[in-house]
Amino acid sequence: MMRGIYQTQYKTYMADARHNRRNESCFKNSYLLRLSYKIMKIIRPNIIDVEASGFGPESYPIEIGFVTTSRKRYSTLIMPHENWNHWDPESARIHNITRDLLNRHGRPLGEVAEYLNKIFKGETVYSDGWVVDKPWIDRLFYEANAQRLFSVSPLELILKEDQMEIWHRIKIEVIKQLKAERHRASIDAYVIQETFVRSRKILSDHQGI
Repeated sequence: MMRGIYQTQYKTYMADARHNRRNESCFKNSYLLRLSYKIMKIIRPNIIDVEASGFGPESYPIEIGFVTTSRKRYSTLIMPHENWNHWDPESARIHNITRDLLNRHGRPLGEVAEYLNKIFKGETVYSDGWVVDKPWIDRLFYEANAQRLFSVSPLELILKEDQMEIWHRIKIEVIKQLKAERHRASIDAYVIQETFVRSRKILSDHQGI
């Protein structure tokens, strides 16, 4: 009789132990999932930015800058193709890049295209001005007679709705803190990436994830 009672108690104890282990495992998995989700959300995206001769179908890229997920920053002036003649004085007053500067320090289209492919092959880069930046990037590769080996996507694809609502405010704070007033490609790209990370972190902390 006592043996049967002990056996029943033992089975109950083992069942409880297994149940507790499952709960503990579920808790750990849930915690790790939340933690990994939080980390994943704050991974820095590849950001690219393009300065151009102006706007419209005849405009072309004159400077490309980017910042990678590892925070590598790069910027280069682009030597215009011989058939690129468009020039908007109003745009020039914003980016402060002159034609003479491009002719003296711009890199050939082929070199720029090759380097972009080397850095971003198989990856996705994001632009906050995709509607104009992508055509400029495509024009660069077309005139360089090179195939683009990476994707260019709108930044909005990875922005949450709540993140968009605070984006402008956070961006202004980032610009002031970094003293990034100069309108140049690599600086703009870094500001966008930093704004993405900070705004995402604010939402993450607020949601307790």
